Amino acid sequence: MRGLNTRGVGGHASLEEQQQNLMALQDSSQTEDYIKALHENTLSFYQKWVNSRLDKSKLEEELTPQINCRVCWESDEHETFLTLCRCKGTSAHIHRSCLEKWLAKSDTSHCEICGYSYNIIRTPRYNVRESIPIWLKRGAHRDLLFDAISFFAFAPLAVVSTYLGVVVSLHHFDLGDSVEVDMPRSHMVTAGVLGLMLTLDYSFMLWLFTRVRHHRLRWYLWWRRHSVVKVVVPLQTSYGEMVEDGNKEGCTLK
Repeated sequence: MRGLNTRGVGGHASLEEQQQNLMALQDSSQTEDYIKALHENTLSFYQKWVNSRLDKSKLEEELTPQINCRVCWESDEHETFLTLCRCKGTSAHIHRSCLEKWLAKSDTSHCEICGYSYNIIRTPRYNVRESIPIWLKRGAHRDLLFDAISFFAFAPLAVVSTYLGVVVSLHHFDLGDSVEVDMPRSHMVTAGVLGLMLTLDYSFMLWLFTRVRHHRLRWYLWWRRHSVVKVVVPLQTSYGEMVEDGNKEGCTLK
């Protein structure tokens, strides 16, 4: 009986060990299956990612540098680019509308980078009579108002001083024949009055001429910059012929 119990106990122990070994094998097989499935999913994900990155159209879009207009920095989605001047790279591309606006605002007819002269037609938007009231209404011309007030304030003074200077000079000349008046002193007073009168009149006229010229130049620049500019694009078959024809034609300003 003692031997049977020992074998029974021994047999029971061996059965538990077999069950534990079987569970360990099952756990290891499940772990291997999980690792294998995870590996397959990871490999599939990376394959899809690589295929999407190696897509020809997407790859071309990423490798192709984006070209923008050098004025507005927009693409050619709504308007095609012009390459009229000698600039290279991204600076060579510009929208026609942007180029015309820039030439009108800057009052120039050449490229600011390479100096190429565009063939343009500049047409004033307003005539002279229409432009002056519009210029006075749109701009902030405080200095013009100040100069107008100064003119109406100093012009009567200049007229009165000139009149008094002439009267005083004639009076001293009339008194020159009198014995009681000292001739050298009378001539000195007359010369001094005339010199002061001429100095005041010259200063006033110089100031008036300078201010009128200043405001005329401001109006003229505004009038030019509000013109309508049209760029004449020459017909060509290559970029080199375009530049050559543009240099031959030059710039047309109207």
